[in-house]
Amino acid sequence: MRAKYLKIGGCLLGLLGVLSGSGYAQQRDSLFRAIRAQASLSEHPGLVFLEAARGLLARGDFAGIDPYYHGLLYSDPASLAAYGYDLETIWSTTEADSLRTLRAEARGEFLRRFWLKREGPLRIPGERLIEHYRRLAYARLHFGRPNQPRNYEWWQPIQTGSREFDDRGLIYVRHGPPHEVVTGQRSLYASGVPDADATLFNAGGAVNRPGVEGLIGPTADDPKGRFVPPFEAWWYDGEPAFRIFFQACAIFSSPSKFEHTVCPPGSDYRLVESALGLLRPVPELDNGDLNGSGLADLSPTFAHALGLSRLLRSSNSVGDASAARFQVWREQVEWMSRGIETESYNFRFPTMVPGRATVETLTGSDGTLIAHVGFAEAVKGLPSRKSADGQSLYSATIRILLEDANGVTVGRRIVNRTFAYPRPLPERAYVMGLESIPLSGPASRARVIIQNDIERGMRGAVERIVVPPVDSTVVGMSALVVGTGGPGLGWGTPEDTVWFNPSAQFDQTDPLELAWEVYGIPAGETYEIDIQVVKKKTGLSRLFGGESVQIKLGFATQSPGVRHRLLRTLDASRLKPGPYIVRVQVKTLGGDAITREVAIEMSDK
Repeated sequence: MRAKYLKIGGCLLGLLGVLSGSGYAQQRDSLFRAIRAQASLSEHPGLVFLEAARGLLARGDFAGIDPYYHGLLYSDPASLAAYGYDLETIWSTTEADSLRTLRAEARGEFLRRFWLKREGPLRIPGERLIEHYRRLAYARLHFGRPNQPRNYEWWQPIQTGSREFDDRGLIYVRHGPPHEVVTGQRSLYASGVPDADATLFNAGGAVNRPGVEGLIGPTADDPKGRFVPPFEAWWYDGEPAFRIFFQACAIFSSPSKFEHTVCPPGSDYRLVESALGLLRPVPELDNGDLNGSGLADLSPTFAHALGLSRLLRSSNSVGDASAARFQVWREQVEWMSRGIETESYNFRFPTMVPGRATVETLTGSDGTLIAHVGFAEAVKGLPSRKSADGQSLYSATIRILLEDANGVTVGRRIVNRTFAYPRPLPERAYVMGLESIPLSGPASRARVIIQNDIERGMRGAVERIVVPPVDSTVVGMSALVVGTGGPGLGWGTPEDTVWFNPSAQFDQTDPLELAWEVYGIPAGETYEIDIQVVKKKTGLSRLFGGESVQIKLGFATQSPGVRHRLLRTLDASRLKPGPYIVRVQVKTLGGDAITREVAIEMSDK
């Protein structure tokens, strides 16, 4: 069946190529009509739409989404089987049965919900579907096993049954590229450096599989042929992190007896339940003697690469090798279960763009909470293009998520932005932007992700932020905003304009524009404010303690009511280059004291 619909898809290659050259992304209606015309000539029209969608989705084109769902309207068995074939790696038996039993008009809605629940709050609808077909295309190309059956013995514990690629493809489709890969061929009997045949390297977000020299079998160093087959270990640093272990094909005449086989590396890699599974062919390890021949001779580098360092420490310290082995085996079985029973789609960019994002909150004129998310990306390495009038354009997708203490979303924004400048910016400069997002309630954490293209972007960690409720009975204070009018990032209100500088870098010609709000002090009550700019000590000067206050300002003011916005401008002309802390403290007559701080850097330009 697979060969049949691949043949059907082949007739579309010329069509897609012509449309690609004419800019079909701007002519989706024309594209859809062309696919429909091709489908009308086929006995399996659903396959025609699916094959067209595959090609578009695999290269990241949203134009493939409509053909994908339209193909579900056709009820011929071959079309439905093809959709199921693409999904069998990630969906459950219940979901598979549901698609087969639904009426044609309900299938599209079912799969839309299927993909939507896998998107996550910072994804654009359709991105997970596109990523699935990109992963499928990669797995079929790099881990495919065309026309090669997978045979399992009754005693082999892990039998995934994946038909068109080996188990690396199964994990890749579920979780995408690993962060790091260890690969090699290892003999526990060979002389010389213990890990001479292993290669440890950082994959940089891509799967690299260097060839392993030689075959499994007798060699001059190992006449008995008791080599561990070629293996791979994959690292995933997501939330939570886990490791997955694969071993190339090998012949075992029984669970405890290993025989070599002439099996080219890469022909079939299978999951093993732990790093110890990679060493199982060695008879000496079957008796639980971890300090005997083999495992105890592993070099520290190689043991760390396989995640066995803790195992070796435990076996040497407690003297109970079997217990230590079981402990690590159990943890690694949990990792394997996580790999084959879950799926993930984390934001990872092979090329990380330096930059920072800040989240400050102030209330609007109507008292609503507004989060102001400023971001600054280093120009060095950013892709740019020229506009028709000669301006330099820098594009990005900004994704912002704000949550309360219980993880409930109180603010969200996903927007495409293009920044235009009269001339190309120097590499030391920053592209800066500001997004203002109304909040449905107080927030305690924020996440900001800036994506420049598929391979490049800035991924911010989940950050703690200060967004207190505006309460007339509780004294509170917003985050402190430190900006300057130079970059032109301002938020205008009837009261005044608040300036932002998300890069937090200033020079002596930039005045420091401070803005903050105080809540909950009764109208007419006087309270005090202290402002300091403190030089951060570096090097040996930190050993002597104390602070070097460069600017100090104090004053008393009266509260106008529930909310009091304050703005102050500080002269930075006498601040020398280096790191500083801008600190503002509010003191009430009742003894309440709240402090907010922001780190800045004075440059020497």
